[in-house]
Amino acid sequence: MAVALVVIFAGFGLILFTYRASVVQSEKQLSKTAMTIGAAELAHPGLTAVIIRIARVDGAFLRGVSPQGTIRPPLPLVIPTGIATQALGSPNNPITWHQGSKVIVALDVPLGPAVVRPGVKSVLVVLIRVVKIQPKSILYLLLIAGAGIGGASIAAESISSRITRPLKELQGATRRIASGDLRYRIPLDSENYPEIADLATSVNKMAEALDRSRQLERQFLMAISHDLRTPLTSISGFSEAILDGTTDDPRAAAIVIQRESKRLESMVQDLLELSRLQARHFSLDITRVDVASVVTEVAEVFSLRAAEAGLEFEFEELPDTRMAELDPNRLTQILQNLLENAYKFSKGRVYLKASDGDDNDVVVVVGDDGPGIPESDREKVFISAHRNERIASRTAGTGVGLLIVAELANSMRLKVGFKSPIGPEGGTEMALVIPLESTE
Repeated sequence: MAVALVVIFAGFGLILFTYRASVVQSEKQLSKTAMTIGAAELAHPGLTAVIIRIARVDGAFLRGVSPQGTIRPPLPLVIPTGIATQALGSPNNPITWHQGSKVIVALDVPLGPAVVRPGVKSVLVVLIRVVKIQPKSILYLLLIAGAGIGGASIAAESISSRITRPLKELQGATRRIASGDLRYRIPLDSENYPEIADLATSVNKMAEALDRSRQLERQFLMAISHDLRTPLTSISGFSEAILDGTTDDPRAAAIVIQRESKRLESMVQDLLELSRLQARHFSLDITRVDVASVVTEVAEVFSLRAAEAGLEFEFEELPDTRMAELDPNRLTQILQNLLENAYKFSKGRVYLKASDGDDNDVVVVVGDDGPGIPESDREKVFISAHRNERIASRTAGTGVGLLIVAELANSMRLKVGFKSPIGPEGGTEMALVIPLESTE
């Protein structure tokens, strides 16, 4: 409809412009014709009728004007008296007048000394031409507008169907996904507009990500349930034995209960910490920190634990200070979790190496001589609870330690990665890249 209106307005504008141009052209032509008739009337009166016929005017009047200014015979009533008065006051100067659709030109031509007409001092020439808007123009305009409306309607229907149909499919798909059907995918049609196809692809990718996240969540909950069940079973069993008096060593049973309670408490703390991190319900105390000092402190604490467990622990420290903007407590937590992970799977050796990187940063590597990370688990090391039942570990846990590492590293814009295996017998290295403050 908008297109049709534009066509109609443009058409009427063109008609009005054409009409105005015709009026101006008629003024010029009538003025020239009036001067030609005036000259012919003085020199060759017999040519006047021929000129009028050739000019194709809608009205032509020649009148004599007396010395007193009287027009003989009088002009018809259709001729405004004003135009005659102006013409008589301005000899040899065509006067133009508009009256409705009529263009009127009047010219007063004085008689020369060679032309003598008794009682006449000049000849008044009055010409009329009617300028009209041709009905055919309006008809053509209406036909064009109708064709424009029809064409626009067909085009709009075609475009609308190509846009509305896939958008309705997208709407239905998003509703299905929102209701929980994460395996539904929008069929892609090559005839769709590229923007709609891109939107459908984005929705499909979103559904895939949500489905994968839900599967990981289920796996995580199953792993956590299994991990929590083990200490709870021990606590329940030994507490019942103490109450029933069926244990020969109540103190040993109490020690087991205490150990399993601490283990359970540690698991719950890990889960709470992960929950806070993922919900971004935690704060960072960013300050200027000596990375070398933090790494050394963590290594000193872990060396005592390694010695108690009979593990070989190697530490390579930075030669001097390395300053960075981060939270020292959270950096300590990351390093402790990486060392805890290495401690769990190590066969007898754990190492911590800190060195300068290639891009104004420090690279901290924590490694072990364990069996390495199975290929099936490598893609989800930092995105889901990583714990493999087939691999023996020194201690049990929820497997969320590396998830906590990833969340904290991301919050402080640090980079974390791993390499496994690192040799023919396995082994794993976790690397943490810490950007240093600018030296400029």
